[in-house]
Amino acid sequence: MPTTHNALSMNISQVDDRLYLSFSAKAKVTHADYKEIIPDINQALDRLEHPKVIVFIDATKLEALELKATCGELRFDPNNVSEIERVAIVGSKRWHEELVKVSNCFKAAQTRYFSEAVTAEIWLYQEQELLPTKKAA
Repeated sequence: MPTTHNALSMNISQVDDRLYLSFSAKAKVTHADYKEIIPDINQALDRLEHPKVIVFIDATKLEALELKATCGELRFDPNNVSEIERVAIVGSKRWHEELVKVSNCFKAAQTRYFSEAVTAEIWLYQEQELLPTKKAA
């Protein structure tokens, strides 16, 4: 279910107990942008008994990130971070790479920075049996 909220676009797909979250950020992402997507993510998490989450973040068009726009309201943060398996951040600026180092909300997940989306996707799905292109019924 693709949704767009100002500077943040999101797509959620599900295969069995695995939830795939794909974000595209542009311009400046604010706390208000972030708060608008939380209900959609939490609703998707609530449908799964033992969710495992894969996150793809395209930050190549991201110019600024409001520090308050973090992971505060997600149900898998911070008490259930084990639900997040992998996070790939694709960016084009040095500070995008620094997002991996300061990302407290994904500390239990394997998190990596990439300069190309294709490389990030290969890494995200290399150990997965199912890809997010297959939709759950």
